[in-house]
Amino acid sequence: MAESHLNKFKRLIDANYPAGERYADQKGAARKEDFNALLDELTTKTTERFSVAARGPLIQALTTDGFFESAQGEDSQRLKRIEDVLTAKDTESVALYGMGSTVSQQLLDTVKMTLLRTVDEDVQLTEDNQGKTFTEHNLPKGKHTEEAIKAACTHLQGELTKFGVTFGLNHFEMRPVSTKTLWNNIKLGKFILSGGTDAVIVPGRVDDVSIIRQLRVIIEFKDQEKLDLTNPQCIGELLCGLATSEHMVLVVKTDLKTRFDFWTPAGESYSAWRCSDMKKAMQHISQFLLHCHKEPLWHEVDMNQPLLRAMKRVRTAHDGGVVEDMLSIIPDLPKEERLPYYVQMMYG
Repeated sequence: MAESHLNKFKRLIDANYPAGERYADQKGAARKEDFNALLDELTTKTTERFSVAARGPLIQALTTDGFFESAQGEDSQRLKRIEDVLTAKDTESVALYGMGSTVSQQLLDTVKMTLLRTVDEDVQLTEDNQGKTFTEHNLPKGKHTEEAIKAACTHLQGELTKFGVTFGLNHFEMRPVSTKTLWNNIKLGKFILSGGTDAVIVPGRVDDVSIIRQLRVIIEFKDQEKLDLTNPQCIGELLCGLATSEHMVLVVKTDLKTRFDFWTPAGESYSAWRCSDMKKAMQHISQFLLHCHKEPLWHEVDMNQPLLRAMKRVRTAHDGGVVEDMLSIIPDLPKEERLPYYVQMMYG
C-alpha cells in the first residue's frame, strides 16, 4: 500500500526536526482532520523553537522528497498553507541610514538595554585640559561628499591630538569609510541590519577587511539641521559595533561646531550624552581612546566583565541569528550526521 501523504508528512517532520522535539509524534498528524490543528499550532508558534528549527530544514526535505508536488486536491491545498506558514518571512531588513525611532526602540528592547543620560554638568575638565582650545570646522549642508568626510576626519584628528591622542601606524588611525558598507546582514532579533558610517578610529595596522572587528570609535558627521534627526541611526551603529567588534565601542555624532553627541555602553545599559562643551567632548573621546588597546585584538572577549555586559547582551541576540543559520545546514547533512551535528551545535 502506498504511503499516505499524512504519514509521509509525519515521517519527514520526525526525520528532520531536532531530537526531543518530536512534534509530529506529539500531535499525531495521522488523520486528515489533524491538518487544521497542526496548521493552527504552526501559526501560533512563530517565536518558538519549532519555527526556528523547522523552517528551512523541514521544507527543504519536503520539497526534495517531492511531497508537495505529489499531493492532490484538498491535501495539496492544506499542505501549501502549511508550507506558507513555515516559510513566512519573519525578519525585517533595515538600513541604518534612515532608521526610525520605532525600530531603534524595538532593537533596544530585543537586547534589553536601557537608557542612562549624561549631561555636561556631570563631567569636569581635568586641570591639564582646561587651558586647551577647540577649533570649529564648517561642514557643508546636505549629503557630504567623500572629500568633505576626509576634510572632517583630518580636522577632528588634529583636535584630538591636542588632547593627547596619538595617531600613526603603531597607534590609532582616523579612517574615512563613508563609501563602504561596514555591516552587512547583522541579525538582532527579527531585524537584519545593514549599512555603514562616515568614519572610524581603529588601530593603525588594521586592514579594511578587519575593520568591524577592531572598532574603537564610530563617527557620524552631520550638519546642524540633521543633528536631531539621526539618533536612531547612531543607536543602530552602536548595536552593530557591539555585535561585531572585539573591543568596546563609542559612537560619536557631531557637526564639529556646536555639539558632540555620544552613545557609550554603561554596564547593561547605554549612556547618551548631548555635549555642547567642545573641550569636554574632546576629553571624553581622548580618555576613551587612551583606555583602549592600540594594537588589534584577535582573541575572544571576556564579556563577563562588568563593563562589557551591554556587549554580552547584544552578542547573545546576534548569536541567536547565527544559530538559526547553522540549523539551516542540517538538511544538507547525511541523516546519520544530523543528530550529532545538532547536539554539538547546541552543547559543544
